[in-house]
Amino acid sequence: TLFSSSAANLNFTQAGTVVPNSSVENGTLFNPTVSLGSNVFTNLLGPIGVQEGAVAAYGELRDDVLVDVQNQLDAFAAQISLAISNVDVDSTAVAGGLAVDTAGIADGNQVALGFTDTTGAAQTVTLIQVSDPTLLPVENDFTADPNDIVIGVDFNSATADADIQAALDAALPANGITFATAGTTLSVTSSTAATIDALSASVSNSGSTDNGLPFSLFQDGQFGGTFSNEVGASGSQVGYASRIQVSTEVLNDPSLLSRFTSNVGNTGDSSRVDFILEQINEDVSTISPDTGIGSAANPISTTAADFLQTIISTQGQRSEAAQNASEASQVSFNNVQSIFQSDSQVNIDVELARLIQLEQAFQANARVLTAVQDLADALFNAVR
Repeated sequence: TLFSSSAANLNFTQAGTVVPNSSVENGTLFNPTVSLGSNVFTNLLGPIGVQEGAVAAYGELRDDVLVDVQNQLDAFAAQISLAISNVDVDSTAVAGGLAVDTAGIADGNQVALGFTDTTGAAQTVTLIQVSDPTLLPVENDFTADPNDIVIGVDFNSATADADIQAALDAALPANGITFATAGTTLSVTSSTAATIDALSASVSNSGSTDNGLPFSLFQDGQFGGTFSNEVGASGSQVGYASRIQVSTEVLNDPSLLSRFTSNVGNTGDSSRVDFILEQINEDVSTISPDTGIGSAANPISTTAADFLQTIISTQGQRSEAAQNASEASQVSFNNVQSIFQSDSQVNIDVELARLIQLEQAFQANARVLTAVQDLADALFNAVR
């Protein structure tokens, strides 16, 4: 301690288990602090805390760099899963609009609607299947599209059409469209001043046997079933890169990659393998800006293959920048250390020269004292 009567303490609470959604914000991770007695002075990773060195670097890794890497890998795992397992259901024309079949829709599956409202403005709505009412409403940032209106709804509910209508009317009063359901069919019609431009559904194919294309190649290893990007913690995209695994059906019977039916003799068909490659190389998805790639105002849309290359390139550039910064810091440290050593270390030649000078000065002073002593003795003898 330099100026206080007692030493300050460095404090840190270690997290017992770190999971993909652990963070300082939700209270599951902690920052080191400095305290004196019962008073906490500062967060060592905060704006007035440590800005350089290993402590700051580890903090940046934990809270920023590795979070971005995890989000990127989660998004990639989700992209290839959905590209291979989700069936795109096109709409059919009905009087005054369009209709789409939502049969088999799973939590997290989406229905995309495009329309022109009564003011002439183009609007995009994304309907998310959510069976748990406690997870409603769904925030607009659930999708990567910054311009869509996101509405969570349980399509299996008897009031699904009314729930969608109420949510859209609240978000966009002058919409001029009407929703109706009949069984698993969702119809969207418009008034004279509005028009329905597009309607489609993306529904997960939950099996690999007798299911044709797309099919369930991957599943959620922790929560089970085909991944569908559910709203909420279980089955969501967060942490999916650590949960993704090949579906149990395919693991138990790899020949499913070369046949469509349960007929074991019907093998040798390359359609599924070709489909996997086609979806990885050609199916385009919009990537969330939470990955650190793209921005909220301008998210990127890319294939899984290109997105993987973007991840590798981004992390390579980040690693190179960190390496360059480390080397620059090391050069600065070496320069400071050299200056410090040159100013503080003992130079034998210089010190020996100084010792000789001191010795000669001592001898000269001794002679002066001897002369003074002789003069004093002579003066006393003359007095006597």
